[in-house]
Amino acid sequence: MKLQVERDPLADAIAWAARALPARPVSPVLTGIQLRAAGELSVSAFDYEVSADSVVPVQADEPGTALVSGRLLAEIVRNLPSRPVSLSTDDTRATVKCGGATFTLMLLPAGDYPELPPMPQASGTVGADKRPVQTGQLTVFGGGDALTFTGGPRDEMDVLLLGGQPIREPVAAYGPFVMNTRAELMQAFEDYQAGRLGTIPAESVPAESVVPVEPRPGHDVL
Repeated sequence: MKLQVERDPLADAIAWAARALPARPVSPVLTGIQLRAAGELSVSAFDYEVSADSVVPVQADEPGTALVSGRLLAEIVRNLPSRPVSLSTDDTRATVKCGGATFTLMLLPAGDYPELPPMPQASGTVGADKRPVQTGQLTVFGGGDALTFTGGPRDEMDVLLLGGQPIREPVAAYGPFVMNTRAELMQAFEDYQAGRLGTIPAESVPAESVVPVEPRPGHDVL
């Protein structure tokens, strides 16, 4: 693998994937972030319960797949200057270069890494033009006299319908969290992991209950 990529989108993608890394991995390979380069770079993590996958535009001179220590890679990239990053791998190592800095990480055995679960297929269509929608997607309707929904292959489709004036703001979604930006989404996820969002219903929680030090999310990243 050999590629060039801008630092900021790479750092965002790696930080996003790192949040899916398990606190207590059942296998050393689950501490890794998988990098797959072709026309673009896929950055992913999976612990058999939660998966995260982001795609970053890159200039890939040599395609390939590599598995590196996720938290170490996240720490390295987070501290790089906002300049183009060069990433290359050989049989045993990955080399990250940015400006005058060079870092070398040992590769984890990519062949032992579990296959990521497939993303959900289209589960239905909306509108008269039958635009396909997937689980977790948001559709905004304009003016008109009717709303049209069509179920997928099994004629099943769950819809949450909300009405109101458009706020004309960006929407970022992760599992049950819906925010305006990815940064807000990351903060909400960290608050959830730390137990700062509370428990519903609150009266069911004993007074002496203590939030676990390292709680784990129960939602997939779609």
